[in-house]
Amino acid sequence: MTRKKFPDRIKQTTDQRLALRSSILEARMVKMKGLLQSGSIKCAIEPRMTYNPMNPWNAPFYYPQNPLPQYGTPAFYLRLSEDTLFFIFYYFPNTFQQQMAGRELMRLSWRYHKKHATWYKRHKEPVKVTETFEKGAYIFFDPEEWKKSVKSDFTFFYNQLLV
Repeated sequence: MTRKKFPDRIKQTTDQRLALRSSILEARMVKMKGLLQSGSIKCAIEPRMTYNPMNPWNAPFYYPQNPLPQYGTPAFYLRLSEDTLFFIFYYFPNTFQQQMAGRELMRLSWRYHKKHATWYKRHKEPVKVTETFEKGAYIFFDPEEWKKSVKSDFTFFYNQLLV
């Protein structure tokens, strides 16, 4: 009898973890949308904050003592590959770097889907386009497997798009 209940318990905890993860991602996306909409212009214009390391360490003199300034400029992100931009977006949450990587991915025609919490790009021209959605083949980036895959016959609702 206990063997039958055990898989249900695993499924239940997995469902709970997925629900929690989904709510966390949704909260992060709301915050990300606010950053992209309100802070994108300010960040490029505002003076840079000084770098204060959390764990200072006296490095030998031949190591750089301060971060290189070009890594904080929008022009730097223009040269990065898509893979690097995805890495920055997913591994530097709630930072200026994530914001800049998101802007650059959008410039490269990637669109962020709020519900699936992943990036999509048109693979071919959409089969059907209306005011509320478009249907067709899309390339999507899967952060779990860290690869790009094609989803054919996918319906992309505009209200689930991060603008």
